[in-house]
Amino acid sequence: MDTKLDFTRVISKTSFARGWQCEKFLWLHKYQSELKEERDSPEGKILKELGNPVFEWFKKRYPEGKSCGKFGERDEEKDWLGSIELTRQLLDQGEKALFYPSFLVDDLMCDVHCLVKEKEGWVIYLVKIASRLSDRSVRNAAFQYYVLQKEIPIVDVRFALIDRHYERQGAIDPQKLFKIRSVSHRIEKLIPEIDKKVALFRKVLKQEKVPRRKIGNQCTEPLPCDFKSVCWKDVPENSIFELVGLPKDRMFEYWKDGVKKIADIPRDEEISFSQKIQMDGHRRVEKKGVQHFIDSVQYPALFIDFEGYLPSLPPFDGLRPFDLIPFLFAGYLMESPKGKAKLVEFLCTPGQDPRREFCEAFLNAARSAKTLLVYDPLTEQNVLKKLAQTFPEHADEINDIRSRIVDLSLPIRRKDFYLPEMKGYHSMKQVLPAIKPHKHYQDLEIMTGRAAAYMFQVIQENLNHPENENRMNDLKAYCRRDAEGLVHIFRAFEAAAE
Repeated sequence: MDTKLDFTRVISKTSFARGWQCEKFLWLHKYQSELKEERDSPEGKILKELGNPVFEWFKKRYPEGKSCGKFGERDEEKDWLGSIELTRQLLDQGEKALFYPSFLVDDLMCDVHCLVKEKEGWVIYLVKIASRLSDRSVRNAAFQYYVLQKEIPIVDVRFALIDRHYERQGAIDPQKLFKIRSVSHRIEKLIPEIDKKVALFRKVLKQEKVPRRKIGNQCTEPLPCDFKSVCWKDVPENSIFELVGLPKDRMFEYWKDGVKKIADIPRDEEISFSQKIQMDGHRRVEKKGVQHFIDSVQYPALFIDFEGYLPSLPPFDGLRPFDLIPFLFAGYLMESPKGKAKLVEFLCTPGQDPRREFCEAFLNAARSAKTLLVYDPLTEQNVLKKLAQTFPEHADEINDIRSRIVDLSLPIRRKDFYLPEMKGYHSMKQVLPAIKPHKHYQDLEIMTGRAAAYMFQVIQENLNHPENENRMNDLKAYCRRDAEGLVHIFRAFEAAAE
């Protein structure tokens, strides 16, 4: 065996997935990887630190299992040859449960989460941090089966999914946490197509020049292509692809017909009211609608934002996987229309169940408010509804406060207030910088709600980490920016209605 693996000569599971999406994607990744767009998002970095606790709990089902690799390694980072050799040694020794075993058969290479020898024979187990299966996951599993069955007999391929109905009481039970789903029947139907794709990818990788492929849905589905900037270099600003709400198939039909910019769309084309406003590209204020919204606000008014996380492993008794757990809020209390906004914020103490602490702190902050202004309040309503069920002694007060919540995004959704800089979107991340260009999120360590959720989970699971104090300050700064944004948006409404 060679001492170094030439990745341009092998088709791994990742390579196979890229090729299935687009042959050009596969070729560029193998031969011109320097053109790849960097996609190390803040969420991705935090997730890497978080690791995969779900897989660690699955491993407890097979305490005698032996590890052949590590979680989360990219193809180029992993010691494939070492893992392949160790896998062979452990199989020869008669081991019956292997974690991350690796296989190289001809030019095909992959690993699997778990390989177990049961009474009927060898079974592949693939662990998903999800409660449902996607077609993409099954297709990738079919490739893994296709490779492994060339070397050892495989009798079944099974996914270990999170059971959403499992409720924690005491220690987590790894037998009840997962629901096992066999996909062998689906894989059998895919094998002929897998065989054809492997033959095609081998041919593609022998080409000296990059394959030709026009831009299309494959540029973003099922995942954004790492080389999109290569193929989309001729796409202009304000292109047809920026028209919010336009189906992708129709976007590419327009592009094929030479309609490349939003402004090029024929005026007699059927488009929605919101799309027409975006297409016109002008500031729009429907003063009557904006003023009606402003008049609906009673004082004291509280502009508030919640943050919560959805751990796959229920961390406390009475919780189920992916239950939303609130841990942070920030708000500004305004006593009168022209009054000064007073900051109220709260971050729960790490290391304990945050729900009661959060509930009581929120009630103290919101009790005096006649109106609570929240931007798209689905999360806040769901959190409060669940808190009312969990703490029935506070249910009446919580439900009374819920009735006072007003959706601050309504004038923007209705297009009573629109700025061209919003680019047709109504999310806070697009609206706030449009109203206040210097109030973006790029100067923060945490820039999204998802990153905030992951970070608090990291803190919960690493209580003694030296960076936790800084991380908690970063969480507060992010939530505070959202709360500030609520006030800025409302002030913009007031200015527009004058």
